[in-house]
Amino acid sequence: MAKVTLVKKAQKDYPEHNIQKGESYYWWQLFRRPKQFSKTPPTRSQLTQSSFLQSLFAIEDRISALSGYFNFIEELESEMEEIKSEIESLKEEVEGNLTNMPEHLRESSDSGILMQERIDGLEGWINDLDSIDYSFEVDDSQTIEKQEEELSNCISNIIDEIQQTSSGL
Repeated sequence: MAKVTLVKKAQKDYPEHNIQKGESYYWWQLFRRPKQFSKTPPTRSQLTQSSFLQSLFAIEDRISALSGYFNFIEELESEMEEIKSEIESLKEEVEGNLTNMPEHLRESSDSGILMQERIDGLEGWINDLDSIDYSFEVDDSQTIEKQEEELSNCISNIIDEIQQTSSGL
């Protein structure tokens, strides 16, 4: 990962980055890459050159950003199906990379072992997400307000359970 520097007051304008003199900004530089500038802190995926880690961090950030903006469990479940699909695609990409390695390196090299650990971690993550129960039963004897409150609590609990899962990587 790159070291991030916060400049509290720019000494000059950086028009190509929309930074005015006197404004605060962040800058960082990856190995053999040009310096990057931003008015906001960089994301974890911006601080690595690994395409695997960029994808993994983007998925983890998407999960951590889940909040109570879902009104229906079906919407949350649909969102999670998309996220699981992204995790599955990432797993397939790593499996393809492992398959393309010479057979004698798959089990004996650090790279082969790392790829297998990543595959196992992603499979475990998918299994953890698959085990989450999205069911919610409506109690018709309750008022609409109480039903909505219970639905909101149920959705919050499901989001908490999702956010507690981890890739293990």
